[in-house]
Amino acid sequence: MATKNPTPTSPGEPDKTSRVRWLRRMAGYAFWTALGAMLPVALDRLIIHPILNQELGADVFGAFIWVLGIVNLFGNVAANGFTLLLMRDHARQEHAVATRMFRTALILTAILSIVILPVALGASALIANKTVLEHGWPLFTLLGVYALARAGLLILILDLRFKRRFKAILAMRAVEALILLLIIAVAPTRSLWLIGIIYVASVLVMAPIGAKFTSAIGSSGGWFDSRCCRALLGGWYAGALLTLIEQSNVYASRLVLGVFADTSEVAILYAGTAMGNLFVMPVSIIATLVVSLLGGRRDFVFAGRKGVLYMAATFGLAIIVGSASWVFGRWLVSTQYPDLASQTLQFYHWIAIANGCVCVKLMISPVVLKYSSLRAIILLTTTSFLIQIAVLAVFIPRLGATGAAMGLASGSGAAMALWFANALRMWRSAGTNSLHFRKI
Repeated sequence: MATKNPTPTSPGEPDKTSRVRWLRRMAGYAFWTALGAMLPVALDRLIIHPILNQELGADVFGAFIWVLGIVNLFGNVAANGFTLLLMRDHARQEHAVATRMFRTALILTAILSIVILPVALGASALIANKTVLEHGWPLFTLLGVYALARAGLLILILDLRFKRRFKAILAMRAVEALILLLIIAVAPTRSLWLIGIIYVASVLVMAPIGAKFTSAIGSSGGWFDSRCCRALLGGWYAGALLTLIEQSNVYASRLVLGVFADTSEVAILYAGTAMGNLFVMPVSIIATLVVSLLGGRRDFVFAGRKGVLYMAATFGLAIIVGSASWVFGRWLVSTQYPDLASQTLQFYHWIAIANGCVCVKLMISPVVLKYSSLRAIILLTTTSFLIQIAVLAVFIPRLGATGAAMGLASGSGAAMALWFANALRMWRSAGTNSLHFRKI
């Protein structure tokens, strides 16, 4: 008996199967990336920093957090100025050219960081208060070295992401977390030198692991290419400016507060922001996954019902995160910072509101970054930053840490409104078939 031919697969089914596999693969990448990103940060905020506050006291701990904010603000500028270019051009380059670009970016990152960090730390010393200056040598020296070493690692980790070496990144982060745990043992000595050395070591020990999995490090060939240098420096400013402004939205409140108030006020504010921001981290990871999913699309995928569902999910997620950070964040502040909790909880509701606004902005950002022009993105980030600085300048001199929290909420709310308005304009334009996509 003749057998029937198998029913032919419909044209759409292979695409659906490939899409499911791709989504599973992206979800796996997101999982390993999230675990690697959250491990050292959660350890720092939930365990190490509360212990440092207990051992050092609020005043010295606030000084430490203030300087750490300076190096976090300026330490990523050099590296992230190149990551935007490398991410955009890497897939179009031949392997040899991509390797030269990566190596040249690594050298340029080191050079620019050596220039930017000392200037930033020197300028901050001119406005620092008495407590910061009393402990200036260990704080500025070791945290500056920590930021310098980490800048190079950002380029290294980017190359690992290109090669989908997410487990290698997780291994690096795990080693970093283990080294940071040594701070628990040295914290009772109250030695900022020992604490700073451990922070430096936590970054340096990751380098051999990253180099082992990065072919661009071990392969033969030159380490500097003049043509790559010109191409990288020609577009560096855009990524650097975006990084500086985005990082300012995170650190500006504590830095401005440290200028107008005692460093103990910085510790009081940080107790709330550190615990509250833990609830925002999962949203930032989801937003990163959305960016990855949009990476290969040329059409506007959020038109019509998809756009409505995405916005509903965005605001629903923001309500959940804001509520969770209000309920559970207050408990974390009380348990991890018992000596500061009574003051922090007086204004913590502003931090919970800020978290909800930040969630909306984070989820809208992938849409804006994908479909908006670089000029529009810079305009949005700059305007948001200027609004936040203006609000902080008004509130902090009058209200101290409470004013900083109010400024954080106001700035986050303004940023949410601006980014949402820009995204809404694109949705409306897509509905009338008049949306013009721009290269970012």
